[in-house]
Amino acid sequence: MKLAKSIIIVSAAVLLIFFGCKLPRDNINDPLSPANDDGKSPAIVSITPAGDAADVSSDTSIIVTFSETMNRTSVEESFSLTGSTNVSGTFSWAVADTVMTFTPNDLLAYYQNHSVAISSDSADAFGNKLAADWSGDFTSSGAAGRLDTDFNGQGWVTHHDAAGGNGYDTGGIVSDDSGGKIVVAGKSLSEDYDEDIAIWRYNHDGSLDTSFGAVGNKCGWVTHNSAAGGNSSESCNSMVFDSDGKIVLVGSSKNASGNSDMVIWRYE
Repeated sequence: MKLAKSIIIVSAAVLLIFFGCKLPRDNINDPLSPANDDGKSPAIVSITPAGDAADVSSDTSIIVTFSETMNRTSVEESFSLTGSTNVSGTFSWAVADTVMTFTPNDLLAYYQNHSVAISSDSADAFGNKLAADWSGDFTSSGAAGRLDTDFNGQGWVTHHDAAGGNGYDTGGIVSDDSGGKIVVAGKSLSEDYDEDIAIWRYNHDGSLDTSFGAVGNKCGWVTHNSAAGGNSSESCNSMVFDSDGKIVLVGSSKNASGNSDMVIWRYE
């Protein structure tokens, strides 16, 4: 009888140690245990890209690190990324739900200001909310090596038959003028199969600047032939803009004897 009582007492002591000590200690170590709710607001430790960052890659993701485990739904519903419009994307979480990554579905618009916002409705796992709203801006860059589809809708533009010969057109010199226009100088084959100099002027979006051209023919380009009288071949080798913003070209033109003369052209 004494032995049975001793066994019962020892068993009860073991159970008390196991359930009375071990389990509560494990609960305390559990970050989601109610015992670990300090009742304080969570904090944003860092956001990448940082506020006011410039030249941010257009394929970037937004990474937000919090001070403690967060309620995913509350954060995702409180988060926004906007450029000219709201940016859609997907969320992923890591490090015990303390790090959230937002990945846009598409490349961000090039060279544009973007705003990241997280409202104070974001809460931790215990329902404690951020103390205040957070917001920050960054500027996206162009994507190196990718065609800029803001330029003519596809990233390139072509032009043919400036001088009317339906043969070939080539550009040799390009520069931006003081008004932000793209000016290209080269040559174009005429109907007589002569090489005329040609100047094209484009807007920043890749469209021809139709305020530029010969009198009565504002088409976005201009050509010239026979500066030296030979009606044969013209070429330009260099282009600058003078102090008045006029286009100055230097090159050569064949004269009536078939020799090449130096030529300077100046255009409004």
